[in-house]
Amino acid sequence: MESNIDTLTLLAEITIAFVAFATITASIKMTLGVDLSAYQRLVIHYFTESAMISISIIILTLVLLNFFPDRVELASIISCIYAFVACSAYMLWYMRRRIAIKAPTPIASMLVIIGYFAMIVLLGITISGLIWKPSIEIVCAVASYNLLGAAVIFSAFLGGFIDSNKDETP
Repeated sequence: MESNIDTLTLLAEITIAFVAFATITASIKMTLGVDLSAYQRLVIHYFTESAMISISIIILTLVLLNFFPDRVELASIISCIYAFVACSAYMLWYMRRRIAIKAPTPIASMLVIIGYFAMIVLLGITISGLIWKPSIEIVCAVASYNLLGAAVIFSAFLGGFIDSNKDETP
């Protein structure tokens, strides 16, 4: 069985470009001498780290598909297990940090967090094979959601960046 990896490759490229842009934008804010609150630092960590997890999931899948070109199902199972472990561990770590700093939870953050937990549950169901089997499409969906969630959080961060410069505008 042959697998089309164009979607995975495209997702990897878009996610890498997003991480680069988001990191540069956050760096500009810091170099302007703006002191970042603990919450802003947490947000920066979230959108970079969750996107990097997405990239690692995609790259693992691409590597497995190259090692086992005729074993797409095996590559899918391993990738889904890795995605489940990586996303679960990251969300637990992120929530622990979020609770420690008593971070506010705007509606955008709440929706992303709920979606992330739903994605983890769906990955668990996928790994069990009860409803559907692991597939490259599931890996693409997980990577897409990670990118979407990171983009939503980044846009909220960017909105705060623009709002903080209002008093400097004539």
